[in-house]
Formats: sequence, C-alpha cells, structure tokens
Amino acid sequence: MINFFIRLYYSAHSRNSFLNRMKFYSGLRVLVCTICNAILPLYLKITANNARNCLGCYNKSGRRRVIVSLTTFQKRIGRVWIVIESILRQKCKPDMIILWLSKDEFPTLESLPKNLLKLQSRGLRIELREGNLMSHKKYYYVLEEFPDDHLITIDDDIIYPTDFVGSLLAVHKIYPDCVLARFAFRLRYDEKRELLPYAVWSSVLLDRQTPPSYGIFFGSGGGTFFPAGILGEEAKNISLAMEKCKYADDVWLNTMCRLNKKKVAVVDNLFSYLPVLYRSNFRLTSINNVQNQNDVQIANLRKYYREKMNIDPYKIFDTTN
Repeated sequence: MINFFIRLYYSAHSRNSFLNRMKFYSGLRVLVCTICNAILPLYLKITANNARNCLGCYNKSGRRRVIVSLTTFQKRIGRVWIVIESILRQKCKPDMIILWLSKDEFPTLESLPKNLLKLQSRGLRIELREGNLMSHKKYYYVLEEFPDDHLITIDDDIIYPTDFVGSLLAVHKIYPDCVLARFAFRLRYDEKRELLPYAVWSSVLLDRQTPPSYGIFFGSGGGTFFPAGILGEEAKNISLAMEKCKYADDVWLNTMCRLNKKKVAVVDNLFSYLPVLYRSNFRLTSINNVQNQNDVQIANLRKYYREKMNIDPYKIFDTTN
C-alpha cells in the first residue's frame, strides 16, 4: 500500500510542458498528496499489529548493525510516527530505528504523543538528549554511541518505499567504501573551476544507481547510507558544525566526505518521495535554499578548512565533477 501511494504521487509529476506551465501538475500533486495523507495513516493504524511490521532482536552476530536515525521538533512530533511506520515495514529491516529528541523541547517520554510511544514495543528507540543540535542530532549521536555500525539518516517529513533499506544495502555490497544516496545534486563549476551557487546545481533523477563520483552532493531528504567509519573523526566536531553550518547537516556531512575523499553513488530514486503533510510547513530548506544559506554555510566551511588545514573540500578532485 505504501508503494502504491508513492507511485501514485510520482505519476502526478510533469509530463507535458503546456500543462506544466498551466500549473496543472503542481495542483494535481497537491491533490494526490492530500488524499494519500488522509488514507495512508488509517491503513497504517489498521495493520499496525501485524508481526511483519516490527523489528526483530538487535543483531548480535558480529556483523555491523544498520541503524536508521532521525530527529524531529515540536511542530512535527504529532505525525512523525507515519515516517517511522514506513521504516518498520521495510522488506529488509534495519537493526535499529532511533528517534533523537531534544530535552529542551521534550523533557520526558511522557511529553510525547501516545501514537509515537506505542511504536517502542515494535522496535523504535526514542532517545532524549540535553541541548538542541537541531538536524545534526540524527547523525551525531549515532557516530558517538555506535561508531562501528552503519548509519542511514532519514527526514521527518517523507514516507519511504518498502525497498528503501534493501536498495541501499544491495548497492553497499557493490560500493562498500562510498556514501549512498537516494536524493542528490550534481555540483557545477564554471570555466575557471569555481563552484557555482547551489541554486544552479542539477538534481539527479534516475531509475538505476550511478557510478560513484566526487561530483555528487547528497541531500538528506531521500535517505542516505553511511558505511561505518566513512565520515572520520572530524564529523564529530559538533561545536564547529553548529558554528559554521547550524541549519544544514547535509552541508556538514558532504564536507566531511570530501575531506576524506569519499565518493557518493546515487541509488534508484524514481519512486522514493512522498511528503508527510504538516499544518505548519516550516522546513530548513526554506532557510537554506530560499535565503541562500547553503552557499553561505559551504563558504564558511571552505574558509575554515583553507585556513586551518590548507584544504579546500570543494575543489574539483577529478574529471567526474
């Protein structure tokens, strides 16, 4: 059912230039998304007690565990359970699903919605932490507490298809030393090999994985797989991350990959995006994209690492850029 709604939403994307100019497709997407967000939660509640929709025991066999990690905030806490349900229903299940929350917003577990707390019995782990690292919570605490395990970061406003985790693990076997993403952009440079603004980068949309490249900038939206240890120790320099790119965890994580010269591969992402509708539609992309803060925060990190390490993490590494 989840995959059906995701494909239905994707089918409303632009196919005819005239209809696109008339805003037909944008209106159709809003309609389809609204219908999906009304029906799908009912289906998820009805089928919640199916044993297949739970995680098993944590892996103890010695292999690296797969941890799906996310965070959210007060205005979204009431519907984030829908996102987590889509991960509980994966064909290839992760070992853990962890929701990291700030005690500044949620002092105790009792302050959380009941429909979220119920998911704990099916495998969700909810962790409350002092302070507020904003979107950086979804990777930082896993790097700190589970450094030997694989990390998959997801967003709190997307419903994921049931092959999401499995598709990432399958490509990980092919490219074990690469970051894998289902939402990404291609970096663009001018004739002088200078990085162009984020707004002119092209999105990567495909029906198969692409070869690994240094020229890909992954976004957190579609879900991103980080093999254990790939980000390096500098990724845990959270004071620097909050100082230089407070609102853009993906800028920080991409920069860490580039400092370590790790390539990114994009996994099949044609049917990977169905938004969860919230009454308050605040998104960090509103700050980062509309206000050009991605460019500002990238520039902050480039300046810092040029001065401290004599390294420009966004230089062109090879001809794949």
